[in-house]
Amino acid sequence: MSFLAAFLAALLCAADPQPAPPQDQTSAQTAIESARSALARSEAGSKGDAEKRLAEAQELYRAARWAAAKEKADQAWQLVASETEASKFSVQVSDGGTTEVTHKGGHPVSVESTRGDTRILSNGEKVVVEAPVKGALAAPSPLSPPEQFKFKLKPGEKSAVTLTWTPVAGAKEYVVEYRVDNGKSATLKAARAEAKLPPLPKGRVQWAVRSVGESASSEKSAERWFELQPETMTLEVTGSGWK
Repeated sequence: MSFLAAFLAALLCAADPQPAPPQDQTSAQTAIESARSALARSEAGSKGDAEKRLAEAQELYRAARWAAAKEKADQAWQLVASETEASKFSVQVSDGGTTEVTHKGGHPVSVESTRGDTRILSNGEKVVVEAPVKGALAAPSPLSPPEQFKFKLKPGEKSAVTLTWTPVAGAKEYVVEYRVDNGKSATLKAARAEAKLPPLPKGRVQWAVRSVGESASSEKSAERWFELQPETMTLEVTGSGWK
């Protein structure tokens, strides 16, 4: 290649915009940040193990092993999250239709605005969700369970998961849509900004909710997921004493 051709090629490369990071990388980065934030607030007994897994996640991230990094970070988050109290928050709806969510303790909560922006609240933080455009009905913002939370079920125990979301001014009821893994979707109506799901089999549960008014309904909220995992049983076999 001539010097001129090489020079032009270098200019073209420099002019090209940097590509956006792949989705797997973004997910891994988000998982690591969530785990780091949970560790900073935790006094759980398993914090040492969680710190070790977070360090492993960071090493995997630096090695561009996004999926493995996310898995380790999720494990670190789960170790401390399972030993802390549930989310505590308050929700106030003003006469103008704005909604104020205040974190009171426990797990952080994710709040989505009417524009689709998401903010994670913790340590007493609060956020005001603006009212929707006049005449439109806002989509609720899911609050709990936390995104990607893993429920551990003891043998024979049935799931008893309650979903919560921000109330919407003008809503007469809410419709929850959920499914387990890639199964058939089911719906559940609720008069308030919460709904208790029926007992579900193990697996990843994806859900979203929409608000329903007198003559119209909102868009569906952002989809969340949590997982129902059975606890593994440990069997101890001792000698029978027979010879």
